[in-house]
Amino acid sequence: MQRLRNIIILVGIFSAANASAQQCGSNAVTLSCPASVGAALTTDDCASADSSEYDLWQFSGTVGQTVTIEMHSTAFDTFLALLDPSGIPVAENDDVSSSSIDSRITSRMTSTA
Repeated sequence: MQRLRNIIILVGIFSAANASAQQCGSNAVTLSCPASVGAALTTDDCASADSSEYDLWQFSGTVGQTVTIEMHSTAFDTFLALLDPSGIPVAENDDVSSSSIDSRITSRMTSTA
């Protein structure tokens, strides 16, 4: 089976910035799944075109595997984006529901990259 590496962008407020994500990609933290990670956004993190801070996380998976990624915060409105290994967004989520500012992505890993 083919293995893929995907990068997750975790952000407070985000405007699509693939180039910024790719430039900052060397700062990505590798996760062993399943994982639960606590983190905080700081001025030392990556910054998008609109100066919003974000963290990059990467993981490996198998083509056809379904992954669920969640982000919760009491400090800011979360936003998640899942990028393929080429840095192209494949899924994103701002608010999981009308009553929650948390974010969740469920996506099937594909062989396109």
